[in-house]
Amino acid sequence: MAGMSLLAQLIHLLPGENPDEDRDLDDEFDRITELTGALIHGADLTLVPELEGHLETFLEREDFYGRDVIGEVLAGIAGADALPVLLRASARDLGDDQDTFGMIICDLLEQDPARARPAVLDLVGADDGELRATGVWALDFILSDEDLPRVTAALGDPDPGVRSAAAGPAGRLARRFPEAMDAMAAALKDRDPQVRISVLSSLGYTKSAAAVPHVTRLRDDPDHRVREWAAIALNQLPG
Repeated sequence: MAGMSLLAQLIHLLPGENPDEDRDLDDEFDRITELTGALIHGADLTLVPELEGHLETFLEREDFYGRDVIGEVLAGIAGADALPVLLRASARDLGDDQDTFGMIICDLLEQDPARARPAVLDLVGADDGELRATGVWALDFILSDEDLPRVTAALGDPDPGVRSAAAGPAGRLARRFPEAMDAMAAALKDRDPQVRISVLSSLGYTKSAAAVPHVTRLRDDPDHRVREWAAIALNQLPG
């Protein structure tokens, strides 16, 4: 019951149904932080269904602050078992950069990659493009050599968001596998400029001489942003 009382106090402090209500969250930040810490420390797993319900409410309201606070508590109590819900929440675009929410998820992925893997792979194989993109993004944090076919397939996904997300893990694999480098070279011909930019950014971090001729070709890309990223990548590559 103590945990439920703490959660009720926390929800009371978070933004309500009226987004225009006159409240200064800065004045309540310390108390929100205190309650969040107390809930995590209490580790009351019976609160998980209630937390998931509140998370869904904040998602429906497109309230990323409430999402972040409840996501932090859920992650702190349930650990990797919260990943299926948190990853699906991350796939819903609320218009923010998800820096805080992404860090919450990344911490869980890196704490126990083996336990995280089923939840991530479930999204990688999802029918919905936004879910697949989130799964491929998360895969980068638990990447293994066996993911090579998944990542190269994602570079050719019908959804450009998935193709862009695949650039990160592909770049890491390209340092060891020529097949990944070949797939990235092919992706530099993608019709979507943002995909080409994502691949260029990732190729720059490979520090591989094998990437140089592929990146060089994009110095004459018709999109000025792509040309800029080609120059950035070439500055990072040897030679």
